[in-house]
Amino acid sequence: MFLTVSQAVDFLKGEKIIALPTETVYGLACLYNSKKAIEALYELKGRPSNKAMTINLAQPKEITTFLAKDIPGLSTLIEAFWPGPLTVVVPIKKDIVLPEMCGGKNLCGFRVPDHPLTLSVLKEVGPIVLPSANMSGEPPATSAREVCAIFGEHFPVLDGGESLLKIASTVLIFQEDRWWIARSGVITKQSLAMLLDYEPQQLGDLLCQT
Repeated sequence: MFLTVSQAVDFLKGEKIIALPTETVYGLACLYNSKKAIEALYELKGRPSNKAMTINLAQPKEITTFLAKDIPGLSTLIEAFWPGPLTVVVPIKKDIVLPEMCGGKNLCGFRVPDHPLTLSVLKEVGPIVLPSANMSGEPPATSAREVCAIFGEHFPVLDGGESLLKIASTVLIFQEDRWWIARSGVITKQSLAMLLDYEPQQLGDLLCQT
């Protein structure tokens, strides 16, 4: 079922799950502060409960609401890559997000997607979670038709055409006073090193199972 932007907004405000386009892959969206919707999203994807969700924002400045402390290099990274295919996993204030979506950790991922339709939705509803549109561990959908092939022709989708990049975002995690690569993506180590003055090393797939 293809939605308009206004319908997508109404579905999300009604604590429903829908699919939204991004420049990387399509994602399954719901309000970040709806316990009912978050639990339903984990069940829909078959996602392990210890795998955290990423919060998507309409504007980079919105991340300051969630941060537990100032983080070196964060402003440089988001100025360079947001909106875009970079997810940052950072320490957050206690009790500011639902424990169900943090994977038992005081950390959360954040991103500003680079797609005009989804940004329009975000500006209307506020922060949402937007993990990739797939069954956990399977390839993500990169078009509205692929979403319907996975979740059924009646699943609500905002059709934004085919994803431009067709690969999930690069994920950086801040710990031990430096940035680490938790998932490789479009953004290269070399690009990151030019901004951070050091080359972030691979940490492994933490908090970022699709």
